[in-house]
Amino acid sequence: MGMRRVALVFVVIMIGVLVSTQAGETDDALSVTRSAALGDVSGSDQMPVSSVTPVTTAVPSSTVAPVIVPRSVVVVGDSLTASAQGKIEDRIAAAGHTVVAIDAVSGRRMASGSHRVNSGIDAIRTLQAQGVAPEIWVIALGTNDLGDSGIGFAQAMQAVVDFLPDGVTVVWVDTWIEGRDAEVERANQNIVEIADKNDIFVVEWSDRGTEPGFLISDGVHLTEAGKDAFADQIVAGINAVSSREPVVPAPTSTTAVESTESS
Repeated sequence: MGMRRVALVFVVIMIGVLVSTQAGETDDALSVTRSAALGDVSGSDQMPVSSVTPVTTAVPSSTVAPVIVPRSVVVVGDSLTASAQGKIEDRIAAAGHTVVAIDAVSGRRMASGSHRVNSGIDAIRTLQAQGVAPEIWVIALGTNDLGDSGIGFAQAMQAVVDFLPDGVTVVWVDTWIEGRDAEVERANQNIVEIADKNDIFVVEWSDRGTEPGFLISDGVHLTEAGKDAFADQIVAGINAVSSREPVVPAPTSTTAVESTESS
């Protein structure tokens, strides 16, 4: 019995030693794991530690179309304008502008009138006497002045410009007659030169008049499709001088989080 008791005591002691050793190893492992998680491991074999870096990304602003500012408009023209008058009025109104008056007669020239047909200058004088004061004057004259042997095309155009009120915006429609290319080119060059000197916007009807189906057989006057195109060109010119750049908000930015690892 004495030997058995001693043996039993020895076995109990050994079991206690084994349990104590395993518990110590477990505590050491937990200690290492805890330290690694906290980034507090010394030595050259440090475990990777996650870090957070803010990244700022600019958000581009969206593209915004120019703003068309409504204007009051007068159109002075010849037979082309007269034939397309209804379409011109409708399109100007549809674009948000106000048609104050359209004064157009067949055979009208810029500066030289007659007892039958008043000139562009006469028309402007009459409108001003009536108190008409638009923000934009559209002048669609010059077709009947091609080959002018009097005071000349350039001088006639400048006379019209000089007669217009100071400070107004002027849109001038250039000329086109089929088969008279040299005269048209010379006249339109005069228009461009005078427009440049007087800050006038030129509508290039000569770019559209050449398209098939816009002119009747005389090469001057307009078909129904031509009236549409002529009216569209005039309104495009009005819109061009009535637009302003919109106020665009400053680009915003967002901050993202970028995760990196250091060792």
